Amino acid sequence: MENNNGKVVLKDQDRVVAVLSKQGAQFWSAKINAIESVTVLAMIRRYREDSEEGYQARCKVGQWELPLVEVVFDDTSIG
Repeated sequence: MENNNGKVVLKDQDRVVAVLSKQGAQFWSAKINAIESVTVLAMIRRYREDSEEGYQARCKVGQWELPLVEVVFDDTSIG
C-alpha cells in the first residue's frame, strides 16, 4: 500500500492492483508507514444490478471487482 499522487493504492511489485476510495484513503494514509504487509485474500465481483436503483445510474461500468485484503500493521508506531 502506498501514496501515489494523492491516492492510496495497493500494488503488487510495481503494478497497481486497486485504488482505495476517498474514505479508505483518509483512513489508511496516516497508517501507511506502520503497515507490515497487505495480502489479497479474494476478489469480489460486483454488478450494477447489485446496487440500489439510485446508485445504478451512477455506475460507469456493468461490473467491477473489489479486493478483500488483510492488512497487518504495527499499531505501536501509530501516533
